Amino acid sequence: MEGIKELIWLNDGRTYRQIEESVQLIPTLPKKVYNMCLDPYERIYLEEYCENFNFEFKVYGLETKFIDHVMTTFENTSGNLGILLNGTKGTGKTVCAKILANKMNLPVIIVPRNMKGLQEFVSKISSDVILFFDEFEKSFDRNDSTILTIMDGVYNSGHRKIFLLTTNQLYINDNLIGRPSRIRYKKTFGNLSVETIKEYLEDNLIDKSRSNQILEFVDSLSISTIDILKSIVEEINIHNCNISDFKKWINVEQAKFSWKFWYKRIDRDDDIYGVYTLEDFKKELKETPKDKLDDNCIWQSSTNTNSSVEYMHEGENFYYGQITQTLTSDNYLVLEDEDNSIYYCYIINIDKKPSLYRGALGYAF
Repeated sequence: MEGIKELIWLNDGRTYRQIEESVQLIPTLPKKVYNMCLDPYERIYLEEYCENFNFEFKVYGLETKFIDHVMTTFENTSGNLGILLNGTKGTGKTVCAKILANKMNLPVIIVPRNMKGLQEFVSKISSDVILFFDEFEKSFDRNDSTILTIMDGVYNSGHRKIFLLTTNQLYINDNLIGRPSRIRYKKTFGNLSVETIKEYLEDNLIDKSRSNQILEFVDSLSISTIDILKSIVEEINIHNCNISDFKKWINVEQAKFSWKFWYKRIDRDDDIYGVYTLEDFKKELKETPKDKLDDNCIWQSSTNTNSSVEYMHEGENFYYGQITQTLTSDNYLVLEDEDNSIYYCYIINIDKKPSLYRGALGYAF
């Protein structure tokens, strides 16, 4: 009948399946990008995704030095190679992974999760391939040894496997990253470089007179990514406004103030509880050599707060307690925890302003 495709029979042992006559047998996997999938019978197959990874946008902050280093290793070695790229969402690790995959010019198989028969399927791939695990920690349990088995089991298979992993957090099997023979490179992605920020503003900000306020705002954030920078610039371009007009609404996290301090804790059952005062702590701290402070149970620690300690009030949280005496003019503070232990603190650094870049962005810091 017209419109009905002719089918042929595929024989596998005692099993016969009907398939389309257009099916081709090919000796090696073409150099394309594939998604790994499961059919209704839980058999793994590959579905073509694209010819290669394309970028319809300018790539900022390209890790050229790292990419070139990995490519030199790839071109001058044989056997398996593991590459782990870790960092917060939007810091560029997945883009870097895709650029590496393109440069290696091998078939790329995107592995979305652990699957029944994964080890056997990979071991039977009769060509060099890249196995791409994006956000690996979300799909593979920390105690899952499947990938370890695959890495070790195909080592002498005669066909090279490149294991390309990205993670948002390094919550993965310790044995995976504990040996360079499995994971050769482990790179962490973080804040945008100063050069990348300024390049992006030059390319995309319409009113260049607002560059300084953007630099200052980015400097006050807990992390800087292209996604964040793009959103800020779009807000200003679209609304023709200043950052002060929308900074309370935009979904970004401000950096925390960071403090270093000396402290002495007085527990309720200590003999000096109720007798030892802030003045005693001041005297003891000033008269005791720094290398002897721990002999007097005076310790150094650090903590973060959302606001400057200079403006914090009684009852606000600081370190393990709540403030009972606010910051003095000579930088002392008193806390009390839920067990009624008293903490006498001396703030070593008065962090006037949280900053990611500490003046490197070039605005008036």
